[in-house]
Amino acid sequence: MQNRYFGDVGDFGKYGLLRRISGVSAGDSGDLLSLGVAWYLVGDESHNEDGKHTTYLDKPEEYRDCDPGLFDGLKSLLDEPGPRAVSKIERPGLELLPRDTKYFSEPLTRDSRPEWLGRAIEKFHDCDVVFLDPDRGFQPPSVQAGHKNAVQYVLWDEAEQFVGSQRRQTLVCYHHLNRTKPWPEQIDEKIREIGSRIAGGDAAIPVLFRRGTGRVFFVLPSEQHHDLVASRVRAMAEDACWRRHMGIASGKETARKGSVGGSVRVGTWNVEWAKPGTPKGKRVEPILAAPNCDVLCVTEVGDAGLLPTGGHVIDAGTDWGYELPKASPGRRKVMLWSKRPWTPVFDPAQRHLPGGRLVAGVTETPVGRLTVVGVCIPWSGAHVDGGRRDRVQWQDHLDWLSGFERLSYARSRRRTIVLGDFNQRTPKGGKLHSALTDAFMRLRISTAGFLDGTPSAEKDSGEVLTVRLREAAPDKDRSQLIDHIAHSEDLTPQQAKPSSPDVHSVGIFPPREQGGKKLSDHTGVWLDLKKT
Repeated sequence: MQNRYFGDVGDFGKYGLLRRISGVSAGDSGDLLSLGVAWYLVGDESHNEDGKHTTYLDKPEEYRDCDPGLFDGLKSLLDEPGPRAVSKIERPGLELLPRDTKYFSEPLTRDSRPEWLGRAIEKFHDCDVVFLDPDRGFQPPSVQAGHKNAVQYVLWDEAEQFVGSQRRQTLVCYHHLNRTKPWPEQIDEKIREIGSRIAGGDAAIPVLFRRGTGRVFFVLPSEQHHDLVASRVRAMAEDACWRRHMGIASGKETARKGSVGGSVRVGTWNVEWAKPGTPKGKRVEPILAAPNCDVLCVTEVGDAGLLPTGGHVIDAGTDWGYELPKASPGRRKVMLWSKRPWTPVFDPAQRHLPGGRLVAGVTETPVGRLTVVGVCIPWSGAHVDGGRRDRVQWQDHLDWLSGFERLSYARSRRRTIVLGDFNQRTPKGGKLHSALTDAFMRLRISTAGFLDGTPSAEKDSGEVLTVRLREAAPDKDRSQLIDHIAHSEDLTPQQAKPSSPDVHSVGIFPPREQGGKKLSDHTGVWLDLKKT
């Protein structure tokens, strides 16, 4: 760290992340985590023009809403006369960071390094979170401990000592990206190194800040605060303002190692034939993308262009047992989307199911390889008054459930998710519901229950919306989902801090905008799953 960088746009991202992780700006009911900051302070260089990126303070419309207290505080400090210095944020009573934050501001030199490290570790021994702020980041292969430029980096053995063998402290470290390779490749390489050199490093979360110089903050959650820290980081990346400037980086190694907080976000929504480019499609697209799901199942979709950009799609085809002459070519009953490529899979018993309503594939996710099955179970009136018109009420629905029960996916005990339009509420009584529970006997439907209200979306974009889902039977006014997510027992919903055993939170794709305009005839749902 150099004093001349203090208050630049990178510091806005840095302090914003630390405020969120520690709980200062988290807005949740979790604990306030104590913080220690090791500046890795070196002398200011004068051979370049780095450190002048403060024009963001002239754009409150872009930055201030992310964290008003931080924005106003940094602007006030930079408006003061005198040189820029990290000591300004240490000022008693300022409290931009937690009140009892401990700072280690001793300058770092090559000769003083062993003693410097010992004093820093001792000072932070009781902190929940320790932030390391080197000039450049983690030690590269070309720089050894005795190198003249080593003071610009965190050495691997130092990081290991800060974390400790018990992983008692959450470690956050700044890392500078360069122009030698694409950023995703650099982040992947560093994730591999962190995983091999630091205890618990395989749980590292790479948070990319995209303003100014390329920089990433590696967050290594402690065992004690893992879920709380991971949920706060993810919530920040999904915040309506912050997500314009930062996000959780993704890449092959990030997915393989399970770096995104040790959980996979999956969602499903029947969008009632919405198509990209139409007024309805333009409203649905940002809402569908807002939760930043790793895997999506979208049913009754007008075209794949509606799905988030940059992903990979497989679909169930158009063989629905009847023709739709006027249907658009892109129309599908089921599409699966993933951030990572798909390997399609097929169970021969699928041939006995009504066509076009099931697609399955294997994809890499933050919790490893998953088998994902997207479904659109026939509704009560399938082929009754429309289509082939050769069925009675619920006949196709029950036939589908009977056929699904014979598939390998329904009996899987390992890394399997089945999601989509189930066209049934659960829990519910009667023979119809018994057929559903029999077919999904080996899988857990984590979206069963009763909603405490259904929020509507803001008109302008996709706010990330959540509601509580109760297991117990409530009053008659509460609604139930028919879009569902089921999974094998080696996966479980991740909750930062559940309020009671029979209540948990789920994300929602709302059926209406805040002004009442219809988006779909379904309420979609998403949630985070972690390994049991």
